[in-house]
Amino acid sequence: MTKRLVLILIITLSLSILVIGAFNHYENVAFAEDTFFHVTLYSNGEVYTPRTQIAGATCPIPDFDSSRAPLGKDFSHWSTSENGESFDFTLDVSNQDLVLYAVFKDKTYTISIYKNGEVTNTFSFTHGTSINLTDLTTDSVFYMDSACTLVKEFPFEITEDLSLYLKVENPTVKPPFVRPSFPIVISPIKPPFLKPLKPPIVTPPTDGAQGESSTENNTQNQENNYAQNQENEQPNEVVWLPYIGISLSFVCAILLFLFTCFLPKRQARK
Repeated sequence: MTKRLVLILIITLSLSILVIGAFNHYENVAFAEDTFFHVTLYSNGEVYTPRTQIAGATCPIPDFDSSRAPLGKDFSHWSTSENGESFDFTLDVSNQDLVLYAVFKDKTYTISIYKNGEVTNTFSFTHGTSINLTDLTTDSVFYMDSACTLVKEFPFEITEDLSLYLKVENPTVKPPFVRPSFPIVISPIKPPFLKPLKPPIVTPPTDGAQGESSTENNTQNQENNYAQNQENEQPNEVVWLPYIGISLSFVCAILLFLFTCFLPKRQARK
């Protein structure tokens, strides 16, 4: 009898445990069904993610594939309306359908100005902006490569990050000043002018009639040589000393004559 009561008690407890476990599981399933909600995502006017059932009271922030963004746009945020404000993902959205739209913003690009291998300035522009030379606040020539061989043409539409280069001219180094040295000019000494002497022309004697003609020629040549020698000889300088002595002697003779003639007559008168 006692053994039957113990066995019945064990079976009853086992059935109770199974019933209670099943009841608890039913409550959990019902609670989970009550917190399910649906989310639909749109991007650029098209369905990004179809209606999806999500469990919980709040919606997790969906990830966005940047490769599906429109050209020149970056993903900004999710909103309950197209181009609306950012959605607050801390709100309780259980037991309702949630529709979210991807909102985009214009992509921003940077133009970096390089000079002498260093960035000297940067400019930011949105996608598709027409860039003029005046937008870079300079009137210099820009190049597309660091070697400064490809000139960048203006205006252009910016669609990506861009690097422009300024050509740096090598400064001219002035050589040190050197005072020029002038050469000393030495004029040559001119020799005294000497009139060249013409050599006498001598013809050899010949026999017979040729001897006579040669004799005449020799005589004529001698005369010509004498005349040339007279021309070549320089005239003698005039010697004035004898003339001066003769003049003084003549004057002294006259004075002595006068003195001898008039002195006795003067004494006689006295």
